[in-house]
Amino acid sequence: MLPGGELYQALEKGVLDGTEFSLPTVDDQLGFDKVAKNYYLPGWHQPSTNQFLYVNIAAWSKLKPQTQAQIETTCTAGVSMALAKAEALQGEMLTKFKKEGVTLRQFPKPMLDAFAKASKEVVAEESAKDPMFKKVADSMAAFHDKNREWHNLGYLPGLSFTEMRERNVRIDVLAERFSPRKRLWVELFGLLLLFLPFTIFVMWSAFPFFWSSYQLHETSAAAGGLPYRWFLKSFIITAFALLVLVGLSRLTRVWAALSARH
Repeated sequence: MLPGGELYQALEKGVLDGTEFSLPTVDDQLGFDKVAKNYYLPGWHQPSTNQFLYVNIAAWSKLKPQTQAQIETTCTAGVSMALAKAEALQGEMLTKFKKEGVTLRQFPKPMLDAFAKASKEVVAEESAKDPMFKKVADSMAAFHDKNREWHNLGYLPGLSFTEMRERNVRIDVLAERFSPRKRLWVELFGLLLLFLPFTIFVMWSAFPFFWSSYQLHETSAAAGGLPYRWFLKSFIITAFALLVLVGLSRLTRVWAALSARH
């Protein structure tokens, strides 16, 4: 196990063939893109980085409730900002890596499955040795299971990606019997009469919902609750705006295909 500050030299001199360290922004600061030209994702051993403020319980109990709420709100804002920035900055950094000759790669599914299997084995071993570890691991696993369906189905921005990559589930009882040209016409009218009107209607209907929240500077009523609720509500508009763009893109491709076949 080498300290982080020694990894660059170890890669440069060939002592190490590869390393796993941190987010692209941190890897860039350490200069790994200069000595390692293959960048594999996703990282596995540390799926999340969290910040904590530790306060002695006796000292905490002496604080006024208002002061406790202020500290909790500040910590919540700090963690929210850190998570948001961590997500927002990585795409730009990956683009920078590619310009510098780094090849971005994703672990194949068999390897990801092997990582998952090994991780579960390690968690089971540690849980058997430490009751507190087991309590935390079981709690996280239960939450993951409960939220899995929501994450699979409920994140609207993902709809634009699945539509763009055509990875949505299709049940073509009739279309499979149509000629390729007739299928293109069906898709064209479906986009014009169903998909685009619906997405535009939802986006239009959601705007007052977002705008009233923005004008009121709406926040959570709970101490330490979510600030800027209007920002969260704007995701509805953003998600369906992305779907509109994808629909228009698909429309142009379908029309181009029809024109080419004419």
